[in-house]
Amino acid sequence: MLKIEVDELTIEVTEFTRNLDLLDEFIRTNVLKMDDLLVVSESKHEKIYRKKFNYSAIVILLYGYFENFIERIAKQYVKEIAGLAESFEQLPERIRKNHFSKSIELSQKLSLDKYKGLTTQDQIIANLFSCQNIQSKNFTLNVESYSMHTANVRCEIIDAVFTDVGVEKINQKIIDEPNFSKYLRDNDVEFRALPESEVKFLRGATLKLQERLKELAQRRNEIAHGVQVDNILSTEILQTEYINFLRQYAQSLNQVLQASISSFQKILLADELKNYICIGSPVKVWQKGYIAGFPDVSNDITSRITVGDQVIIEISKKRSKEYKKIKIMQIYVNETPQEYIELSTLPLSFTLKLNEKIKENHVVFVKK
Repeated sequence: MLKIEVDELTIEVTEFTRNLDLLDEFIRTNVLKMDDLLVVSESKHEKIYRKKFNYSAIVILLYGYFENFIERIAKQYVKEIAGLAESFEQLPERIRKNHFSKSIELSQKLSLDKYKGLTTQDQIIANLFSCQNIQSKNFTLNVESYSMHTANVRCEIIDAVFTDVGVEKINQKIIDEPNFSKYLRDNDVEFRALPESEVKFLRGATLKLQERLKELAQRRNEIAHGVQVDNILSTEILQTEYINFLRQYAQSLNQVLQASISSFQKILLADELKNYICIGSPVKVWQKGYIAGFPDVSNDITSRITVGDQVIIEISKKRSKEYKKIKIMQIYVNETPQEYIELSTLPLSFTLKLNEKIKENHVVFVKK
């Protein structure tokens, strides 16, 4: 199982918001500044042309940044999910079922400029072959195929992309994300007095999200196809209603995907328990929970616990149980460090030093 040490999803969000920040800074220090400097010397015709030029450039950049971000974070999400799974069989059903058809679709698009250099026909076939044995640990997904879409990025397209990787109704989840709801409440008077749980708030937020993304795509298309547009947006509106909106959208999307990854990890850990045995709860913990003592542990089968092994911790919640893995840093028997200990039918008392805190009501499982 590949352990993901770096939060690549957040890196993608950071890169996207950095581009938004640079665009925002350019608008403030160049576009708006030029408006002030040229207010007297510029003719009416020149002023109109310059405003249209700035508007077009900003909209094209905004949409381009956003589409690229959606594609990259969808691909990265699949990478992280695949990195957690022991085998192709363990992957979420949607990812497994769509892999073949999406791989074929990607192979047919390799001649298009957008997909040139991403991969090769041979690599696509090799990756497909690696997934034929669904229990094999050596599998590689054609992750690029999961970021493909057939139209401009809008709510329905984003929903479709993430549904295909197992995250359904993602835009509804984004609306439900607390920071996104707060953003709407803080920046739009129509939401300020409405409780987040109220139907009117949810409907209004859904409509706002749909309209904002649809309008950005439409304006991008008008510019790209040379349509004469008279109702251009001011740079101030582009800043407050688009740049800030997309920044929050990206951050909330990241929270939704992180929660989905966390849920998948819990499913994997719960399933992995069949390969572990329970040694019970610690009778006492020290050093704020990093050291736990286990008295008179015995087991029906012989099992070895070694420094560096991971144990699974079961945490009981009000309505469910959660699981997480933590690492054994040191083992002590009678205060003497041990590289490993053997559990058997004979009772054994020992102490574990762990890399994360546990509590006395947590249940501990070690590998068989």
